[in-house]
Amino acid sequence: MISVIVPVYKVENYLAECLASIAAQTRGDFEVLMVDDCSPDNSRAICEEFSRKDGRFLLLSREKNGGLSAARNTGLRAAKGEFVAFVDSDDRIEANYLEALTDSIEKNCSDIAVCAISQVLLGGKVLRSRAESRCFDREDAIEEMLCQRSFDVSAWGKLYRRKALEGMFFTEGILYEDLDIMYRIFENCDKISYTDDTSYIYIHHKNSILRGGFNKRHFDVLEAAERVMAHYSAGSGRLHDAAVRRYVYSNFLLLNMLLDGGCKEKGYFRLLRGNILKYRSEILRGNPCAKQSDKLGVVFVSAGITPFRIGMAVFRRLRGVSNEQN
Repeated sequence: MISVIVPVYKVENYLAECLASIAAQTRGDFEVLMVDDCSPDNSRAICEEFSRKDGRFLLLSREKNGGLSAARNTGLRAAKGEFVAFVDSDDRIEANYLEALTDSIEKNCSDIAVCAISQVLLGGKVLRSRAESRCFDREDAIEEMLCQRSFDVSAWGKLYRRKALEGMFFTEGILYEDLDIMYRIFENCDKISYTDDTSYIYIHHKNSILRGGFNKRHFDVLEAAERVMAHYSAGSGRLHDAAVRRYVYSNFLLLNMLLDGGCKEKGYFRLLRGNILKYRSEILRGNPCAKQSDKLGVVFVSAGITPFRIGMAVFRRLRGVSNEQN
């Protein structure tokens, strides 16, 4: 059986469509653990309706709001399945999602299966990430993830054997909790498989973490990236390279967020620019994980914040990349 964990908080506009997409799965041996994180809107009533209609849908209630990590942890403690999947309550999954991922695990004898995703941008444009299906060993998979090649650190879009999550819980009270835990989960595994079946639908929303306005909590991503980098500081050279590249990317993520939000706090800009420039030579000359956008970003930010803003705007237009994809 598969335990599908769905954290629920202030998602009344999206929840019914998400749960309906789970109910329509071609593989039916699952339980859906809907974790109500004290949602103040109509989300709980939607969950109750699904639980009345379908015995596979179970409503769990938290006594106080704890955030995404706490809700996922509540679901993990209650899960009974041999496999576990996380679905965010404002996203959807294709009807073959669970079947495609279990097939990938069984075919490759892997501990985690990852699928390609479709992103629905704010204007309705759909982007599909595709790469060749393959099976990774532990180290290759961690490098692939930190370098953001076939897949990223998100908890969703993956199916886990229960043993891969043994002793693992999401850090509560922080943002970017997936970056903080996923490399540790992968270290619990021998094999991670990737399927090019595009069966998870990630939907961009105006009120998402990246577009809900900047606040100091967004700096949690730097602390998480620093922990990853420290973890691999004395290990494999290529995992250290991947962790450094991810740290630099995290600084760029915040820098773009500040610029897009019109923030005027010069201290933040100085901090992020300084963090990036510490690794200028490594990104430009030696880090095999560095992408073209990383290298251009380092060149632009070396000249200053204004050249960075102008240069990256031009790069985005040339590549047809929007702010939603940063």
